[in-house]
Amino acid sequence: SKGVQGWMASATTPRVLTALSVAMLAVVWAVYIPAAAITREAYDSEPNVETRGGAAREAPPEKRPSVMDRKAAEAAFLQGNTIFQQGDIAGAVSKYREAVAKNPDHADAWTNLGNALSAALSHSDTEQDSLYRQGIKAYLQALRADPQHVEANFNLGVLHHSVDNLHLAIPAYEQAVKLDAAHVDALSNLGSARH
Repeated sequence: SKGVQGWMASATTPRVLTALSVAMLAVVWAVYIPAAAITREAYDSEPNVETRGGAAREAPPEKRPSVMDRKAAEAAFLQGNTIFQQGDIAGAVSKYREAVAKNPDHADAWTNLGNALSAALSHSDTEQDSLYRQGIKAYLQALRADPQHVEANFNLGVLHHSVDNLHLAIPAYEQAVKLDAAHVDALSNLGSARH
């Protein structure tokens, strides 16, 4: 994982947490949050998304989020961002799950849920497999909601790269670069994963 740039948002997507904010939080988490504080219960609850065969399916018109649900989802998403930036991973995961339960098409909330789960992965000795799988699922849900979401592709690559699954990281980085040829971190990580 040496040299991997992670959880980076481009200047055009400020709603997704940036590498700098996550890096700063990593220092806070390492110093102030013992690994035991990150428990399975904090991350295992699944958002209320209709699925068939593991893939999100489009809700019929009567089940699409109402305006009120979309507003509630946006509020929970923004609260999740604030909580995540304050270093409360479990609280952020909870808020992002609340956001995607209210609006399963909220790609940024799915992406930041993946980012929070990925951050938790680096601070857990016992729940790594579960957090890894949940992080993948969150990024894939973001891509179902918005297949052109550069940061979801990039961060999916970072997650795979962080556990040395380079054969899975490379296609995610390639897709991020295909969508944004100027994404420096995706280009850097792609080069790192290939060598």
